[in-house]
Amino acid sequence: MLDEYQVEGNVLSFRLTGPEEIDMSLFRERLEELKAQWEEVHGEIRVKYESDGKAGLYVFRNTSQGYEVEGRVEYPEEIKDAERAFESQRRLMREYYLRFCLSSTEEGEERKEEREGGKMEGRRMSIRDRIVEAARKLYEEKGKPPTAREITQALGYKSPRVLYGPDRFSSLSEIYEAAGIKEEVRPPPGAAVPKEIPPPTEVRGYELVARVVGNQVLKDVETDILGSKLRTTMSFPLTEPLKVGGPDVLVKIVPGPKLTVEIWKKKPSRRGRPRKRG
Repeated sequence: MLDEYQVEGNVLSFRLTGPEEIDMSLFRERLEELKAQWEEVHGEIRVKYESDGKAGLYVFRNTSQGYEVEGRVEYPEEIKDAERAFESQRRLMREYYLRFCLSSTEEGEERKEEREGGKMEGRRMSIRDRIVEAARKLYEEKGKPPTAREITQALGYKSPRVLYGPDRFSSLSEIYEAAGIKEEVRPPPGAAVPKEIPPPTEVRGYELVARVVGNQVLKDVETDILGSKLRTTMSFPLTEPLKVGGPDVLVKIVPGPKLTVEIWKKKPSRRGRPRKRG
């Protein structure tokens, strides 16, 4: 089958074909991503398009020989270069609308593998069950909730898109819930310091700048409330690598229920100027 097109004044009609199959489930997700106007009628998906004075209607379907797209686009002016207009629409279909949705793409092959997925207790295991099983196994092995990428890799895929969809999950939290995994709750910036973390032991000649406990940075702050100065320790999430160093900086590792790293800086000298003897 060959692609074909026809031009009449300011209207371009075309037909595109290919040996691949459109994964309609992925295609629906793609259209929602693009916020396109679409509807599904008798197994076909129809998309309306309006931009820069152009109005288009596209029909996407699968046939026994592959996929087929029929389009009709009305331009604001007469089409002078028919071939260029057609090539523009062909790129729009294949690189914009059908991107990641054909059986020859990585995502399409993944969906094909999922349909041929493994078996569980003598019956076919759905992709949803496989995701839950992979998440639960990773949690048991590592002792902490797995990331979306870790679950994806455990399933043998590359893109985390495989985890989400109408027949799968809408979020990572939903996967955790289905797998019975308790999600880690990180304290918000400025949260109070947990009681099990012991106070720092003073280092002679140095003043404490901050402490790193787990993924939290603890810092002593002083606030003025109605003329009274209050000092407290606040907690902030450590989101980037923390680099320290210099001749006046001391890094101290403190063992305990939670390994703590304390960062100290040398106190400024209090020596005054020598008095003149007269």
